[in-house]
Amino acid sequence: MKYLNVGTLVEEKPVNIPDRPEIAEPEMKQRKRINKFVPASEMSSGSPDKAIEKAKKDATEVATDDKFVNAITVYNFSEGMLYEIYTSPNKTTDIMFQKGEEICDVGAGDTERWGIDQTFSGSGADKRLHLFVKPKKAGLHTNFVIPTTKRTYHLELRSYKDVYQTGVSWNYPKEEFENQVARIKGEKVKEDNEVNNLDLLNMNFDYEIIGSANWKPVRVFDDGNKTFIKFPEKIANDELPPLFLVSRENKTQLVNYRFKMGYYIVDRVFDAAVLKMGEKRQDKVFIYKDTAEGAQRRILREGRFSHAE
Repeated sequence: MKYLNVGTLVEEKPVNIPDRPEIAEPEMKQRKRINKFVPASEMSSGSPDKAIEKAKKDATEVATDDKFVNAITVYNFSEGMLYEIYTSPNKTTDIMFQKGEEICDVGAGDTERWGIDQTFSGSGADKRLHLFVKPKKAGLHTNFVIPTTKRTYHLELRSYKDVYQTGVSWNYPKEEFENQVARIKGEKVKEDNEVNNLDLLNMNFDYEIIGSANWKPVRVFDDGNKTFIKFPEKIANDELPPLFLVSRENKTQLVNYRFKMGYYIVDRVFDAAVLKMGEKRQDKVFIYKDTAEGAQRRILREGRFSHAE
């Protein structure tokens, strides 16, 4: 074998805080587990050559209608699978690797009757390696083993008179799934840090909270950019009331916020707001910032609502 080195306001309406969606792990062909090694001399039936051929056949991915994106065959990569590639004399088949992936070697079973060239497209993070493959005649069959910096590809190449694949590339479902899980975990850590890393010494706690609902917040504070509303411990998600800001025109408007670790986090500061829940008889809790504007909003609100409601 020869190797070739190569924070806006919206209309008032109920708000639901959705749970984070679960991610379904992609389906991939499973590798078979060998429970016990049995020497060939002790096998009671069958033959190694038939077993090998059957295993290769079961593990081979071929080009089918559902694997094409325009003229390119796109396989789903799975470790240990064989990928069949169709070539033709005087035609070049482009084997494309993942961006950022470097080829370590190309192990070709037949280097005399197959032309192999390596090149790349793009640059930097978009750099992508390509192998150009071209057989010298039809009716050939060989295999390539291509180790890279990320994985190993096992290819079965066949040459035909007129049939060939323009290009071959891969999707990487397992890697994409792992990246998505890592991204969501990173987002969760970031959200947790938003509360865990609060510098309470530099927060403004000058808020008045008026109401008697069992979900009445225990404290409200802001950092000049965001407002944090802390609810009682052990409050259930279905007990969380929608938050409305009180406008200069003495109207309530629903505001965007999120619930994290017992807090409503609002990406803005405000002078007056109301939390309310219920249909005919609503439980209400009013929040006023200790400013002249907040005091004015309170006076206006008290003309319309009773805090005892």
